[in-house]
Amino acid sequence: MKGRLAALSALVLAGLLFGCSGQTQSQTSATAAPATAMPAATAMGNSMSNTMMSGQALTLAMKAENGSGESGTATLTAMGPKTRVVLAITGEAATADQPAHIHVGVCPGVGAVVYPLHDVVGGKSTTIVSATIASLTASAHAINVHESKAQIGKYVSCAVIKAK
Repeated sequence: MKGRLAALSALVLAGLLFGCSGQTQSQTSATAAPATAMPAATAMGNSMSNTMMSGQALTLAMKAENGSGESGTATLTAMGPKTRVVLAITGEAATADQPAHIHVGVCPGVGAVVYPLHDVVGGKSTTIVSATIASLTASAHAINVHESKAQIGKYVSCAVIKAK
């Protein structure tokens, strides 16, 4: 009986946390089906520290790349068969709209885009992707922020989503 009550309480709490964000699905969700993955570029090691699973969330350190000074966090939260990806970046230009993606591979040599994310605007981005945290950690993936649409080839911040 106590086990059922605890499970029911957890479900209600999860519904409150995920169902009351005040945003509609169209405001927060990028419709993202995985692209056909190309081989990842040869990747160098990344000494970034990750906070491993805490309940149903995984928080990653976004590390500055190419002298950008842009760093922060990426928080992945399980939402059933989907994952909410929240980026919080500091050090970017206040007016910058910066493309962000989940790529195959690891920083700094990321490969193909598998899930587009909403642009980082004012240091923030929230996207719901059609993938579980388990599928994202099953093989090498990275979250990458680009300088701008015009400078898409310049990476300014990156976090490795560690494989299990």
